[in-house]
Amino acid sequence: MPLLGIPEHALLHRAGPRGLITRREVRLLALCYLELRREDVVWDVGAGSGSVAIEAARLSAGLRVFAVERDDEAFRQLETNVARLGGGRVWAIRADAPEGLADLPDPDAVFVGGSGGRLREIIATAARRLKPGGRIALNCITLENLARGWDGLSEQGLQPEATSVQLAHSRPLGRLHSLEPDNLIFILRARKP
Repeated sequence: MPLLGIPEHALLHRAGPRGLITRREVRLLALCYLELRREDVVWDVGAGSGSVAIEAARLSAGLRVFAVERDDEAFRQLETNVARLGGGRVWAIRADAPEGLADLPDPDAVFVGGSGGRLREIIATAARRLKPGGRIALNCITLENLARGWDGLSEQGLQPEATSVQLAHSRPLGRLHSLEPDNLIFILRARKP
């Protein structure tokens, strides 16, 4: 298994249209924006398969990573992935956010991959609990969540920045190959003063 950039096929996740997993290229950008340090506390909210949490935990043995997921099927997959690839440094938590964040230690970095329609509440809780100088990053697939995320960060007194990411991967096309684009992803990020 590579040190960085775990391939999607190595992680148990839902297949098909509901099989949302953070693509490894996008995962690496989000982790870059989180600017993790060796001893940080990291929250992965709406962790899904745990790809971001597991990738983060592999960067330093001193990181404490908490992966929070509400969906039963996704949580079972998260637990399996954490057992196989988490190196004992990811705590999988079955809970709704933001309520399930109450007992976690205050974070240095927060990644929001899914929100269950409660993005603004999650951002408000994360911003309040984030340590000074802490970082938050959100992946948004829809324009509506991009707008909610931007507004939510701004309402908390944070200065959001946005990056759009458009990936394309090669696919067979007869005897030749073409590039097939993935969905456009927006990564929002901010730092607490």
